[in-house]
This record gives sequence, structure tokens and C-alpha cells, in this order.
Amino acid sequence: MYSRSWLIAALVVLGPVGGCSQFNTNLTIQTSSSELMFLSPQTANAGDSNFTITATGGGFVSGAIILWNVGPNQTQLTTTFISSTQLTATVPASNVAAAGNIQVAVQILGSAVSGASGTTATTTTEVSDVVFFTINPTAGPAPVVTSLSASTTSMASTPYCSPTGFTLTVTGSNFDSASLVNWKGSPRATTFNNSGQLTASILPQDAAFPGSAGVSVSNASGPSNTVAFTMTTPGTSLATPTITASSTIAVSAGTNTFILIVDGTFLPCTVAQWVTQMNGNTVISPLATTYVPANQDPADTAIHLSAIVPATDLVAAGSARVVAFTLPPPIGGQTSTNAITVNIQ
Repeated sequence: MYSRSWLIAALVVLGPVGGCSQFNTNLTIQTSSSELMFLSPQTANAGDSNFTITATGGGFVSGAIILWNVGPNQTQLTTTFISSTQLTATVPASNVAAAGNIQVAVQILGSAVSGASGTTATTTTEVSDVVFFTINPTAGPAPVVTSLSASTTSMASTPYCSPTGFTLTVTGSNFDSASLVNWKGSPRATTFNNSGQLTASILPQDAAFPGSAGVSVSNASGPSNTVAFTMTTPGTSLATPTITASSTIAVSAGTNTFILIVDGTFLPCTVAQWVTQMNGNTVISPLATTYVPANQDPADTAIHLSAIVPATDLVAAGSARVVAFTLPPPIGGQTSTNAITVNIQ
């Protein structure tokens, strides 16, 4: 038989436990039934005036609010309910004063569900998933190029056919860290030094032949003016190109255009030539040739030429020689020894 003092102690302990258990049933986790899929527009520019944003998704109800900059400093936009899938709101200019990425979500008022009769429900809210809105930097003035200087000459020129390429210094204004130096309209690896100076790596094949190249700078504010860079005649003779070894290949008459890889000692201005005999005369035709520096082609790490042999040269049976050629003497010359013989059968 239990003592009275034990029974009283048990009631004291169990009473609060039972009350606490009933209270806990009222604490429900409110998950969001709304979904924010995308915004329109999705971007703005820093400094833009007021604009209307449209939120598209699902599960929206009257009274839903678009939240701007979700977090401790979020603001509620004055929101218009269009349908269960669409809301609109005005974004004030003060919300897009500075560039950055803004988190946007939809908030829906709701109530927690009571776990026991007679318990007052507590007001809660649902918040949808987050979609990012981008505020782009204000576009500044377009870059301006005032001068060019090659590491090889300290001028806006360099001798053509150098095997090493060079560093080009571009001086001007309104440059930023995203600016690119363009060589004949194609971007080159660029280093940002300051708002008035960039440097770019110019490839050996970029300055392979005499002539000029247009140099410009581009960034988010637009393209710059174009300044001419000149490839001048080398002051010393160019080495005669040499094909590594003589060889013979056979192709069938009527073969389609193919690419011929030629290994040897070449310069960026070296081209492959197709040499045939016609009525006792030597006919020489240049082939479309790409100079490939060492370690630039995983399939062939040596310096080589990639020459396109067109189908028009392979129509009838015969024989041709492929030689390497730079420039007419005394500055350069045709290879005098090894060649690749192509037998068309």
C-alpha cells in the first residue's frame, strides 16, 4: 500500500507534465504553400527610376506581399494581387540605388493550427522560396584608346614573323577590371593595370605577316575607338624553314578535302605550298595554312603546320610535293631539301 506522501508527490510531478504536453500540441511548423518561380524584369541598372515588378509562381492569395532584400533589412513592397499565380508591385528608385544581387520572396499571412480545443491560434506567416534580382552597375563612359606600345619596339609596330609574340601595352582612359583588349576584333588575354593602362598577350601568329591590325578595348560601357598597329619588315633575314623528314603518302583520286600536318622548323609566316608539274612547267599553289606553336596541340606538341589540301587538287591521278615556304629571298626562302610527296592514285 502506497503512502499518502508519495501519492501527493506524484500528482505534483505529473500535473505540470500533462499541462506542458497539451501546450506543445499547439506548436506547429508552418511550411509555405506558395512558390515564386521567376520575376519580370529580372534585372535593373543602378540609379533607375521606379518600376513595376511582376512575380510569377503559384499558391498566391489576396494579401500576399512581395518581400525585397529578404533578410534583416528586408522591405515589404506595396503589392497588388492579380491571381493565384501572379502578383505585381512597385519597386521604388531607392531600392535600386546601388549594384548588387537582391533576394526576393513572397510572404503570405496565415494561422497556426491549434492542437487542442479551446486553445487560441497564433498568427504566423509563410515565405516562399527566394529568387534573385540583379542590379547592374551604372554604365560609365566608354573606354578610349590613345596609344599602343609593343614590348619589342616600344612603338605601335613590331617586325612580323617573330616566333615569340609580344606584350602590347594599351594606354587610354575609362578602363576597368573587366576590360578586354581586342586584336582585329578578337579578345586577347588582358591584364588590368589601372584605369588608364592595360596589357595584352599578342600571339606569334597574330603578327605573322606584313600589314596592320586594329586594336580596341571593350567593357560593359561599350567598345572604344580603334587604333592601328603595324607589322613591319624584319631587319634581319628569316631562317629557311625545314621539314623534319621526307615522306610519301597515297590518296585516292576524288578524295575529299583533308588536313595535312607537317612537322619541322617553321616561323609564324611559314606556309605550305602544293607543287605540281603541268606540261613541263612547275605550278606552285599556296595551301591554307595554320602555324601551330609548340605545346599548343595535344595531338602534336611539336611546332607544325596544319595545311588544308582542297578536293580540287585531288581530282585526277598524279603526284604533288608539299614544301614549306616563308618569304622570297633574301629575307626568307622555300625549303630546299625535305618535302612530302602526295601520290594521287
